[in-house]
Amino acid sequence: MIKAFFITGALFFIYKTIQQDWSAIQAYFVEVFSSQTSLWLVSIAILGVPLNWGLETVKWHRIIQHIEPLPFKKSMQATLTGLTVSLITPNRTGEFAGRMLYVKPENRFQGAFVSVICSIGQLSITVLLGAISAIAYIDLYKPNWIYSASTISIGSVVIVVLLLPILFFFLLQAGVVDLLLDKWKHKWSQVENITTLLHQMQSKDYSMIIWMSFLRYGVYCFQFYVLLLFFQSGITSADAVVFIPINFLGITAIPSIALAELGVREAIAVGLINQPHILPIAVLCATFSLWFINLAVPALSGVFFVAKAKIFADK
Repeated sequence: MIKAFFITGALFFIYKTIQQDWSAIQAYFVEVFSSQTSLWLVSIAILGVPLNWGLETVKWHRIIQHIEPLPFKKSMQATLTGLTVSLITPNRTGEFAGRMLYVKPENRFQGAFVSVICSIGQLSITVLLGAISAIAYIDLYKPNWIYSASTISIGSVVIVVLLLPILFFFLLQAGVVDLLLDKWKHKWSQVENITTLLHQMQSKDYSMIIWMSFLRYGVYCFQFYVLLLFFQSGITSADAVVFIPINFLGITAIPSIALAELGVREAIAVGLINQPHILPIAVLCATFSLWFINLAVPALSGVFFVAKAKIFADK
């Protein structure tokens, strides 16, 4: 029953999201594909998909070994299963639950914590590079609305909240979280398991998480850039360096369900990349395509693994 819920939910949301937005972009898709000779740009974007999720798998696979030995194939299945489950959960929190289906029951709490650490590493890169691009945007474009009192107030709160993951990751690496948890481990056995895990992790583990997250972020940005080029958006390299990281930062800052993110992504992308020389419909098409190849297609493959996974009474 639980499997059926996740599988049906994922398929339904993919269908509804595509149906909802397809009418707005279908005509432009047909026009571009019929006249475009640079199909190699789309090929590059598609080739980035296995690289994108391969990096995520490597990151999680290497850290989960501190808990239990898991073959790389199983780690890949766990990553795709987590993606599928995350589609119908707020801010993709179901990703942790999906991955835990491939971890022994007694290790799932620690496994979930490992997944949180990996996600925080990825989030830290998104926030850091997005913040740098936001500063560059304000300096280069000097938008009038950015200086209003309400914008400054809301922006300050958002910045503080978004900086918390970076602070937490730094405290993890510095061993501060470990010391704090030590005081509670005698009251809760699961906390003792976490402290044991943190003792096992070394600086090279945290460095690996950051570098893998950075590479994955780079792949994602490059995919978006080549899709914007393919759809003849008019964007320049300078525009891309500033706007693409801000776009991903905006998506991160707004809570949503992953499949509902498509509307959010479009609104943010078209709103931010709104220079006179950039075509809005092209931005919309590139955003849809990025979502489709990086989330929808891998999630469909993850449906197969959800069906095979053992859940509770399915043991």
